[in-house]
Amino acid sequence: MTQSGKKIRLDNIGIIEDSTIELKGLTVVTGHNNSGKTTVGKTLFAILSAVEDLQQKALKDKVDFARSKENEIRDMLGMNRLFYFESMSPVIRIGKAGDDIGTKEGQYLGDYLSGNGRSDFGDFADLAAYVRQLRESAMNISDEALKDILSEWGNGKRMTKRSLDSKRNQLVKSLDNLFESLCSDPELTQYANKRIIRSLQKEFNGQILPVRYPDVKGTIEFYSDDTKCFLIHVLKNELADNAKTYFSDAYRDVIFIDDVFALDKLGEAGRNYMDVYRFLNNRQERQWSERFESQGHNQILVEKLKNRSDNLFEEMINQNKAEKLLRKMDEVFPDKIILSDDQYICSQSKLDVRNLAAGSKLFAIIKKLLENGELTADTLLILDEPESHLHPAWQNRFAEIIVLLVKYLEMHVLLTTHSPNFLMALDVYAKEYEIWDGTNMYCTEQSENAYMVRYSNVKNDLKTAYNKLATPLFELQSRKLRNSDD
Repeated sequence: MTQSGKKIRLDNIGIIEDSTIELKGLTVVTGHNNSGKTTVGKTLFAILSAVEDLQQKALKDKVDFARSKENEIRDMLGMNRLFYFESMSPVIRIGKAGDDIGTKEGQYLGDYLSGNGRSDFGDFADLAAYVRQLRESAMNISDEALKDILSEWGNGKRMTKRSLDSKRNQLVKSLDNLFESLCSDPELTQYANKRIIRSLQKEFNGQILPVRYPDVKGTIEFYSDDTKCFLIHVLKNELADNAKTYFSDAYRDVIFIDDVFALDKLGEAGRNYMDVYRFLNNRQERQWSERFESQGHNQILVEKLKNRSDNLFEEMINQNKAEKLLRKMDEVFPDKIILSDDQYICSQSKLDVRNLAAGSKLFAIIKKLLENGELTADTLLILDEPESHLHPAWQNRFAEIIVLLVKYLEMHVLLTTHSPNFLMALDVYAKEYEIWDGTNMYCTEQSENAYMVRYSNVKNDLKTAYNKLATPLFELQSRKLRNSDD
């Protein structure tokens, strides 16, 4: 198994001081509670998910921004909100910009102002061309046609020539401003930077830097095959300067699991259309590059669990390398998660997923992601203390499954643990399945500054990690022996 080398360096992020973590196959981080074990996982998820599918995300945000600007334009034209909202049709005309040139300007512009304009675009140029075409329609539409449009949702019939010309000029100016906004930041540099810092702020709840030292500068560097993909400086929990982002293809996607009860959210409906309408309408003053809401790792996990595209999985299970992995999964969780009558249930037991035991939820999540084709060689899977809900026997099973994911799917897995049993299981299976060369074991340790910690690679000295985790057990054993002697 050959895997490309990746690494991340953190300095003054959370309570981590100048530490470099290699990501090659299986990476394990252990240590005491509140010792910064989760920091590297949060950071990796934040920066990688922020720029994942950046072009598509930017296009969606631009389209959402353009659609929300319709509200401002309607208000400016004096169109009655209640009437035009009720008239909005769920059927949106979709086509390439320019397809409607032969139609009347009134129909073309009327569709846009009624909320029935285009909402699906192939790229930025397609969207920009659509806005320019709207502008040309506004310029060339006859007075009578413009009056008809405004009359349908307002008092256009009573407009004078002067007021009509004023409305036309305002409409053209608004579309010009929209076009200029949409064409800003063509390289998406500012957009990427905003996504990165928003994502970091969300994952760290606004406290990216050490709480005790809020004025220090934090640094995040990420490398793939010795190529620097990210250089991010953080000051006062904001970007200190423009991040240098090189949009590498280090991973196709990143998945962060720290809450098995995310599975329970599968059946929850999203916000209804009126909520979305109010949300967009209240944010009209913001630019397109500020419109997005950074999604947390649990939101993204739920989306990936809902993805029922199994073409990749069907292709994968035809290969012998996946059979052993699937058999191991079925030994613990033989069921499949399916959607039935708008509820997610286990196919065999018919049990609602919300009623699964917490330990079973973890196996169900991994199996569902596997079935959906979300776990591939291009995936970084981050697991935060996955053993928390598992009996020691199931900890062993789960450790074996993680090792098999790395061996057979050539995935990168980063996980944290404070269980000596789980750590030993990972140690044993990594050697048994011959992935030890691609495994790194880190332990958090106090730096010279008692408040800060560093990551130390203990792969060649696992006694350090075992002693740190098992000491409380040894102390209890000694106490028990003393009590027995008494």
